[in-house]
Amino acid sequence: MKIDVYSDVVCPWCYIGERRLAAALEKSGRAGRVTVAFRPFQLDPAAPPEAAPLRAHLERRFGPRVDAMLRHVTAVAADEGITMNWDAALTGNTH
Repeated sequence: MKIDVYSDVVCPWCYIGERRLAAALEKSGRAGRVTVAFRPFQLDPAAPPEAAPLRAHLERRFGPRVDAMLRHVTAVAADEGITMNWDAALTGNTH
């Protein structure tokens, strides 16, 4: 079986999904029998080409919802064994 995964490398949800897929394949016993191909997908074509602090970018884009959004992503990521460091996170255009 082959699975094509379309994701953006700067997206935390894409990384969480990658970890969940790997865990599901391992749990099902199919990890060695499935080929996973990662394909590029640009989530934010309007993102600036230069790296910039992620929090500031998200605040401009989503306004006051950002803190709640980041708390939610942090909690879901923690369930997958991923530690998020929003103070060090950068965004950029992945084109």
